[in-house]
Amino acid sequence: MGRYLALITAYFLQAALPLVLPVARNFEYEYVLISSYLALILLPLLGLMMPLRFLPYEDGRYAPAVTFDFFWTLVLSPLIGTAFVAVLYWWNRCLCSSSGLAFWLTFLWYPAWVLAHALMYGILTLRSRGFRRLAVLGAWILGYLLLVVQAGATLWYGPPKRLQQLLTGFWHGPVYDSFIAVDAGMVLKQVAFLIAAILLLELALMKRRLVNLICQALTLASLLLVGYQASTYPSTQNTKDGLERVLSETISGPGYVLHYQKGEGDQARDQASAAKRLARDAEFHLSELTKTLGLQPAEVPEIQIYVYADDDTKKLLFGGGATDVTDVRMPAIHITSDRWPHPTLRHELVHAVTSRIAFRGLGFHPNMALTEGLAVALAPSQRQVSLDDGAAALLASGRLPSVEALFSPYFWTLSGDRAYTVAGSLIDFISKTRGIEVVKSLYGGDDFDKALGTAKVDLIESWKKQIQANFDKATYAMYSEALYRSPGILNSLCPHSKADLLRPRDQSVYVRMRQPLGWDPDVAYEAWLTQLNPQDREPRVRAWRNEAMHLATERVPKLGAIKDLRDSIAASRKQPAEAIEDIELGILEADLAAILGDRAGTILLLKSLQGESQRKFLGDSLTREIHARLKIEQTPQVTTPLEWRRYLAGWRKTLPAAGEGEPWILTYLKLRSPRAADIAVEQLKQYLGSTAPDASLPATFAQEWYRVLAEKLMARGAYAEAKVAYEKASQAARVPLRPLLEEHARRAAFYGALPAS
Repeated sequence: MGRYLALITAYFLQAALPLVLPVARNFEYEYVLISSYLALILLPLLGLMMPLRFLPYEDGRYAPAVTFDFFWTLVLSPLIGTAFVAVLYWWNRCLCSSSGLAFWLTFLWYPAWVLAHALMYGILTLRSRGFRRLAVLGAWILGYLLLVVQAGATLWYGPPKRLQQLLTGFWHGPVYDSFIAVDAGMVLKQVAFLIAAILLLELALMKRRLVNLICQALTLASLLLVGYQASTYPSTQNTKDGLERVLSETISGPGYVLHYQKGEGDQARDQASAAKRLARDAEFHLSELTKTLGLQPAEVPEIQIYVYADDDTKKLLFGGGATDVTDVRMPAIHITSDRWPHPTLRHELVHAVTSRIAFRGLGFHPNMALTEGLAVALAPSQRQVSLDDGAAALLASGRLPSVEALFSPYFWTLSGDRAYTVAGSLIDFISKTRGIEVVKSLYGGDDFDKALGTAKVDLIESWKKQIQANFDKATYAMYSEALYRSPGILNSLCPHSKADLLRPRDQSVYVRMRQPLGWDPDVAYEAWLTQLNPQDREPRVRAWRNEAMHLATERVPKLGAIKDLRDSIAASRKQPAEAIEDIELGILEADLAAILGDRAGTILLLKSLQGESQRKFLGDSLTREIHARLKIEQTPQVTTPLEWRRYLAGWRKTLPAAGEGEPWILTYLKLRSPRAADIAVEQLKQYLGSTAPDASLPATFAQEWYRVLAEKLMARGAYAEAKVAYEKASQAARVPLRPLLEEHARRAAFYGALPAS
């Protein structure tokens, strides 16, 4: 009885202790992983500590009732262990996906659970045979250390940054990914681990009899068969050769080798074209970064660039899905090919290019604020708010408890948007005020006092004063609140459930397993999000949009239902706006008013929103949505304003007819539509040379007009004209957007100077 009381106590501790960490309170992947680690520690410890008088003896040796112990380990104990989880799940009133929890318990926890019992029984058997506790403890710790070292070496030396190992279980990759892709190979490998644990259990419990040896031989054969089958899947391989067998096509250039997967038919042509564009972009960025950093040729390594078809493929083969990652040891970067110009290529190349000058040869600076701050500072991105204004907004809102905390492991507990913005602003400040050589000195391992000639605290205070002096809180506070609202995956409510439950059920069986039976994301997802966090208005806004789409696209619109929806939205919307959602709801209300034939009402609403956009920064996209609708309503040449309003609301897929003498706003909308792919390059050049944006509209329209023209001209190979368009876009753009547009203009010039291919 004493033995089972001790076991049940250990079961409770492995279920309850993970809740000390906020990330585990979602009862998702992280909870299951931590719980499995605790089982692998607590149960072997119990085997070391349990008094032998609690054990049955036969001729002085530990001789348990083998059949019952197998039944206990494989059936009863998991039920008890998961019963504790179920009680804690209910007690915590957790709304995360219970199907997801069940999936991870089966996939990840159960093999570790059986292994923990096998180790416990093995330790008890050794002790009963006269082995000293200290010797058994030493062997156990040594075995764990060797497996941990092997896991670390696999992650460090192999390109993939996901891992499956008997002890460590399944590490899905970078922490920022919310969707964790799983395939048959990964499942087979976990099954192989389970069989290995059962084999160890047999060795610990069974006596040396012929029938037992046959049983063990069959288990070993099953392990070899399943293990071999699992090893044939690319998703279970952690070697460079294994990855490059899949990404078998290469493009080489000065300072890089780009790897991509060969497709078939039209897909092969598209993938080759995308890879060629990325290779050119990499060559451009490498040439600029080398000059900006003042690096000598010997300081610039050859960079491997691995390009994947999409995020899910990258997650399976490498470990990073939505998160792009640089392996600084090779160095190598891992990105997808489905975006061009690629939003993070330059950022990842900064990590790779600086790997040889980084902290004492490590390849990166262990202070992640310096590592990520340098990449953010040197790689402009599509920012609605500047780095300085974003950092000032975070300081003003209290969403960044301490700048000093960024220079510690606390960096990883913040959301990426928050941590990267502040770190980028600070490193950019150092670069502009002290020079890039000082930044390189810091990155190489010098402390702040030596590199800067001043204390870090004083530098941070100078930076704070500068960004706060130039920050217009009244203008940017509302947009910044929405931009930096997410607390990050480590502090978010049910991040993995949000990703799993949003996915279509027909995507894969491993997605369906993580969803409730009969789950329909189109119907139930927004309601679940609202229940998860009633204070979060985003799901409610999306649900109302979906309802409006349904009502507005019916063959015979139900005007009564549309009016009721409009009234509900009006009652919910705060005036003046307190959050971005109030603006979004105002636009939706105006669209419904247009459908109801209330032209005066829709114009009044849009003018009110126009006033909001003049007092507060709403983001370029929302500003254009408001002004485009108002322009259509107030322009006599637009003969079918209702149809254009339906198009803008997303309730009509095809472009309405424009007619002769169409106003510029309709030309602009046509250029941004899917049909624009059919516009001839000569027409694009004519737009660039002779069609000026409507000066009565906000400057963001001109910026977007020229940016879209530039991208379409780039895709058609008209690089000189694309450069001009990017330059015009930069001139019209707000300050935060100019660095990226200027970079694109230089990129177009670089393309134009390359020999034709």
